[in-house]
Amino acid sequence: MESSHRHIEFLFIDRDGCGRCSGTEEHLLAAIDQAREELATRGVTTSLESVHVTDAQTAMERRLISSPTVRVNGRDIAGALLESQCEADSCKCGDGTPIDCRVWEWKGRTYDVPPVEMLVVRILEPTVPALSERDDVLPQNLARYFSDGDDAGCCAPTVAATCCAPADKVACCGDEGDACSCK
Repeated sequence: MESSHRHIEFLFIDRDGCGRCSGTEEHLLAAIDQAREELATRGVTTSLESVHVTDAQTAMERRLISSPTVRVNGRDIAGALLESQCEADSCKCGDGTPIDCRVWEWKGRTYDVPPVEMLVVRILEPTVPALSERDDVLPQNLARYFSDGDDAGCCAPTVAATCCAPADKVACCGDEGDACSCK
């Protein structure tokens, strides 16, 4: 049975400086407007929650695996985790190293910003494709972004414990062994 509500989450690290985040938000708002009438005929309501992820703790709590992320009823609609180096100045680690931001695959092509058509289809789907989500670990890419400017290969002490899965930890740095390097 189809859910009578679509809770849509938009998670991002910087919609002001990153074109991927701001473009995704713009396309998402257009898609919601397009899908709303069809959903209403099915008796389905919608809500949108925009979440500006500003630190590692929030990223972990919200299970952010890449920015930007769009979820419908808790499930990531991307279908696959694909990323590429982001050129936005705001998407750089403290040491100036660019991070990878999400890219979207639709009909055999990849996009920095998801096409409105893709978003409409995924919002209208009674069930959306699941993306394997790790809720116990902050992905290395985001750990580097939220670091305090430590070496690119090491996580900041504030996120060291969540840098990578224990099996992926290969080395520690710092006098106290308070940061890790991941495979």
